[in-house]
Amino acid sequence: MFGALAAALPDRVTPRRDRDEAAELRVVEPAHRRRRRHWRVGTVAGLMLFVALFLVAGAQTLIVQQQGHLDDVNERIDAAEQEAARLQIEVTELRSPERIQHEAETKLGMVPAAEPVYLHPRLDDDARASESPPPTTSPPTKATTAPKAATKATTPTTAPSTGKATTIPSTGTSGSTGTGSGR
Repeated sequence: MFGALAAALPDRVTPRRDRDEAAELRVVEPAHRRRRRHWRVGTVAGLMLFVALFLVAGAQTLIVQQQGHLDDVNERIDAAEQEAARLQIEVTELRSPERIQHEAETKLGMVPAAEPVYLHPRLDDDARASESPPPTTSPPTKATTAPKAATKATTPTTAPSTGKATTIPSTGTSGSTGTGSGR
């Protein structure tokens, strides 16, 4: 279409420009170089995208490994807490008075104590506390008579009201006396 239009128009002569007026010209690169530049930009962009994806994959792998380590540590913590609770229960059971009494009776052959005997101090106990106790045995009156068996003195116990040492005479027939002590 443009060819027919150009043939119909008379030839025009374009005026020449002065040499002083230089036209703005620039060098145009050949087409194959422009394509090569676009290829280089695409290659660099693709390479950068690959590196970015590789770094993301590496970061994800590191996160998964660290999460596995955290899971292992949390499992060990849970196991240690369960063991501590079990040991606390065992300590509580071992400290129970019923278990201690049972062990004392079965393994050590101990027997429970009888009812405790409490001493009731008298008003003159403080004055008598500084005296020395009388002799525990008395000489026999006759040489032919055998001494009678002495009864046991009472066990020393604590006098709760005064807390001072007391001497308690025994009610035996041999005249022996027992001593009690405070505390």
